[in-house]
Amino acid sequence: MSIWDFLKRKPPPDFKPQHEGGAVTARFVDIVVVFDVETILENCPEPSRDPKKPTRIPQDGAYLLTETRFLADPATHATESLSLHQVLDCGLLWHGWSLSHNILKGAIITGIDSRSRNSVTAMATGFERVADVPIPLRDKRTQAINALKFETQKQTRYYLASAVLHPGKEEFDIRFIITERDRSSGGIDTVGYFIWSPSLNVKAD
Repeated sequence: MSIWDFLKRKPPPDFKPQHEGGAVTARFVDIVVVFDVETILENCPEPSRDPKKPTRIPQDGAYLLTETRFLADPATHATESLSLHQVLDCGLLWHGWSLSHNILKGAIITGIDSRSRNSVTAMATGFERVADVPIPLRDKRTQAINALKFETQKQTRYYLASAVLHPGKEEFDIRFIITERDRSSGGIDTVGYFIWSPSLNVKAD
């Protein structure tokens, strides 16, 4: 099943996320890849400028996050090897951020490739979605920010979508770019091209 096949399917009208024994039913599972950009650049001071030959980063340069209810082993949370309950008929949404939330130095996932002979997940495909993001308001008189009051701004969000095919363990190569904002011009520069190899273990509960 490809992600396109999964997205064409509609959940039943009475669908609600729930636990079934050790397994979990849900429409989508969000996985956030957090890149520790400063540590990566400290360990890789001369990164590749060629997207076809990315620099491999140490395993502790990034980590994976998801919802607590999906974790089969909480000890794997915020590590490079995430262990999930058996997620039934479920899509995976991969998001990538730097620790600064891409404000000064950012990270963009450019591709996710399987390193395993038997794939547990479908090939990840890039998507964009416009989200209404709450932004705290600034007082017009004092210019102070009041987080208790906010407005929404439309922002485009990029992510990669995949789907769980069956239980098992799969290793990945996640290719990504590190970017940096030029403080003088305000433009965005590419610092380098990188690759990281985490794993996902979907338990057969």
